[in-house]
Amino acid sequence: MHCVAGDGIGILVGAVIGALISLPLAADFALEYVLGFAFGWSIFQALLMGEMFGSYARALKGTFSSELLSMNCLMGGMLPVLGFGLPRQPGRARPLSASVLVPHVAGPHGGGAVRLSDELVAGRTSFEARHG
Repeated sequence: MHCVAGDGIGILVGAVIGALISLPLAADFALEYVLGFAFGWSIFQALLMGEMFGSYARALKGTFSSELLSMNCLMGGMLPVLGFGLPRQPGRARPLSASVLVPHVAGPHGGGAVRLSDELVAGRTSFEARHG
């Protein structure tokens, strides 16, 4: 999971940069791949496993193939979604547009965070469900 976490952070950084400078889809995908690989390999693989390998340089060499496999599997799953799923969505928005950000910030009802009942938070069946 640690290498996928690094890949994911790099991909998110790439997506934000790509959206800010309005990169075309192929260039955005390439940027996300490069940054995902760089974050995952240099920080979440080699840096965190440097002690096990004895040095950061040996850790870079020793973790390259596992990071390459991890990144290719992750992007192999992401490519069909980007290539086939997103273009078919009507009104597809960029990640930094208001149509994407506002529903996440405002919540599903447009009024901020959704408040869960104390019973749901505690994992108990709600009063309405018990007496409905």
